[in-house]
Amino acid sequence: MSETATVEQPVENTENRGETEPSTRHPVQPQTEPKANQSDGLAQELETLRERLGQTESRLAEAQRSADELRRRRDFERELAHASPVDMETARLVAESIARERGIEDAGKAVREAVAAKPFLFRSREPSGVMAPEPDARPAGGSIRDAAEEAMRTGDRRAVLRYLRARRGE
Repeated sequence: MSETATVEQPVENTENRGETEPSTRHPVQPQTEPKANQSDGLAQELETLRERLGQTESRLAEAQRSADELRRRRDFERELAHASPVDMETARLVAESIARERGIEDAGKAVREAVAAKPFLFRSREPSGVMAPEPDARPAGGSIRDAAEEAMRTGDRRAVLRYLRARRGE
């Protein structure tokens, strides 16, 4: 049993300008696909959409991991900038390694531990060493003789330099 419907399409009457007459009738066949074909098509479309959703979710997860890694790297670099590393990349790798090994989440704490573990990777905030300027070149005792005795007694380079600076200052 086949049902047909008719659709009336208006035909423009050229004499009446704008008026239309329902003069032409076209039969329209209803879609009579079996339900099995429709459900197969819908199932395929659903499967395709699920695959696309899975791909989108995996791309989103990858983007979030990448953003988290960039944020963590930025945090390490910001903390390292305050610590004045000699080589930023090496200091960052050491700090990240320490954080990973010790399970430290805070970049600041990891950098502080890196400074404590590897101080040679960072510039000292205070001048140190033999050639470091001293605020006062005069020996503590006030005399060159005391500076000379201290230098001979201790053998410390800093004491010898204090003696030499005191001697040169006179």
